[in-house]
Amino acid sequence: MGNKAYEGFVDGLVVVFLIGSLLFLLECRYPYFFLDDDNRGYFLPIFVHNYRSVLSGELPFYNFHQFMGLDNIGMLQSAVFYPPVYLSVLISSLLFGDYFAAIDILVVFHILFGSVGAFSLLRLYLGRESSLFGVFTMALSSFVVYMSDSWWYVSAVFAFFSWILYFDVRFYREKKDWFLILSALMKVGLFYVGYPQYFLFTIVFEVLSIAAMAVYDRIGFVTAFFHLKKISASYFFVLLLCLPLVCASYSTLTEVPERSQKMHMNMYIHMSYPLDILLPSMLFLDVGAYQDIYINKLSFVSFIGYVPLLFLVYFLWAVIFGHIKKKDGNVFVFAVLAFAGLLFSSGIIPVLLYVMPLFNRFRWPFKYHIFFLFFLGILTAFCFEVFFRGKHWKNIMLIKWGVIAVHIVLLASVYLVSPHYNLRQYLNEPDGPGVYDVSELAESQALLDLINEGRVFTLEHPDGYSSRYFGLNYATLHGLFHFAGWEPLVNERTRELTLGLNQLSVYKSSDGTVPLKYLREYGVRWIVSGVNESRRYEGFLLENGLKKVWVDDVRVVYEDPYAFNMVYLEGDEQGDVEYLVEANTIHASFESEKTDYLVFNWVYGDFFEAEVDGKPVKVGKDSLDRMRVEVPAGVNEVVLRYRNRDFELGVWVAVLGVVASVILFLGSRRS
Repeated sequence: MGNKAYEGFVDGLVVVFLIGSLLFLLECRYPYFFLDDDNRGYFLPIFVHNYRSVLSGELPFYNFHQFMGLDNIGMLQSAVFYPPVYLSVLISSLLFGDYFAAIDILVVFHILFGSVGAFSLLRLYLGRESSLFGVFTMALSSFVVYMSDSWWYVSAVFAFFSWILYFDVRFYREKKDWFLILSALMKVGLFYVGYPQYFLFTIVFEVLSIAAMAVYDRIGFVTAFFHLKKISASYFFVLLLCLPLVCASYSTLTEVPERSQKMHMNMYIHMSYPLDILLPSMLFLDVGAYQDIYINKLSFVSFIGYVPLLFLVYFLWAVIFGHIKKKDGNVFVFAVLAFAGLLFSSGIIPVLLYVMPLFNRFRWPFKYHIFFLFFLGILTAFCFEVFFRGKHWKNIMLIKWGVIAVHIVLLASVYLVSPHYNLRQYLNEPDGPGVYDVSELAESQALLDLINEGRVFTLEHPDGYSSRYFGLNYATLHGLFHFAGWEPLVNERTRELTLGLNQLSVYKSSDGTVPLKYLREYGVRWIVSGVNESRRYEGFLLENGLKKVWVDDVRVVYEDPYAFNMVYLEGDEQGDVEYLVEANTIHASFESEKTDYLVFNWVYGDFFEAEVDGKPVKVGKDSLDRMRVEVPAGVNEVVLRYRNRDFELGVWVAVLGVVASVILFLGSRRS
């Protein structure tokens, strides 16, 4: 290892240690800091399901636990092919004996990974101290910290975008294909994180960054054409490697109204970042008590520290009085990119993009605020460099490190003293603002054993997003089956069948009744409600034959003995059929006196195939859109299996495309 490589390695370790230490303090102050909002109720259950599926020997293409069956791979956010998801669950189980730390491990990993990338990017332009100052500003902006508390993938965007730009700049300067390939692999990694909106706009800001550098450098036509040709080839490579997941998700997403057609403008532009709160937000003023923070206020997502703000003021002064030298001109490139990020997050540019078919599928422009703060962090690092350059003060290195130390201490103080902000609070907080009792997720094993056969249905309860009532995706976390769940991309037919329930999946009735006949047909055996709320429904439920089988401090569970089984022979809805549900497969064993239909109480899907005693048979559907298979008389073994043929097609095309590309590349090199 050369001296330069060794120094870079040591610098990376220093960055990881310093930022990792602050994140460690944050976890000590607020245990499971990043386990809230969608991270808690959506992603953790899905990631645990993915992990268990792989342990059982299957890739988690499907989820039988929510909404009477969901195309897990087609939802993209399930991150089926993203290795850090599995590693985080594994590490959590090894270190803590459960899965509950998985999200925090995942977010911390990405922030640290991104910090090294951001530091490496800054070192291409700046000295060590300036780069260290900048990386704290970028990695620990309140958008990265607090938004990752709700959406873990924000940390992944920061991580991959840092490395994408690093490799892009290296290629731009050195024209070595190796850097372009690495940049492409970073983009592929971001795509497999599973959030297309951020992937698309990461590409947008990558292109803007390259274009801004090219315009500033005034490169000639020949050089511009060279870059354009190479970059276009790299995007083709990215498309090939992403093609399997693109194909797997295409049929799913085209059935979702919000993704198959352009959004209404009001929804599309909703949640734009309000420019009038930018300054107080950057000063971290007027954020209020935690209870006053809700998703439409956004006053806690623009903080980058107080010391960087002083350098931004210096930047304005230096521009006005001409103190920016020609060699510092890149500072204007990043200033323009930061301004572009602000125009995107405020909704100004997205309005102009509304006419473009792909761009008008995505909502909430404030999400692009991460790019504004990313480039703003780079700008502050440049300002730090320019301010100290040429100064001949005594002990100037000590002053630099003192400024960095003050920056770190102020950042840490704000995060450690402030309430635990996020987009939405998923728990009542038993120990004060932001202090969560993770044992709430550790459900009673006795109850889980009781209700593991049949579907769960959630009635009213008082605790909002608590896991105790099995709303959201907590049924998946515990290996149960719920009538609904939390998935923004549920197709129209499934929404209709599950009574429009989503997210909390709580059914409320003004007259204290429940559509029992309908629920019974779809296998709902267990009805869960809050202790006080259950009184409105109890008379109706008991009169219709349900039994109260579980009561604790917060909930009541009723059993419906007349519910249809999850797998049964048609006409014998409560007959005894042994079955086993795996990740993508259901195995059933039974004896039939005559040719009959075996009904699987899950919504019909086109990608299912079946075997009866090893012989392929057609999967049909009954009048309620449930899957069924014709079976002969006698003892039978039936296997129902999910197989996404679009994914397989994508794999074949990708493999052939990569092989062809390699052959062409090697041929061009020889010529």
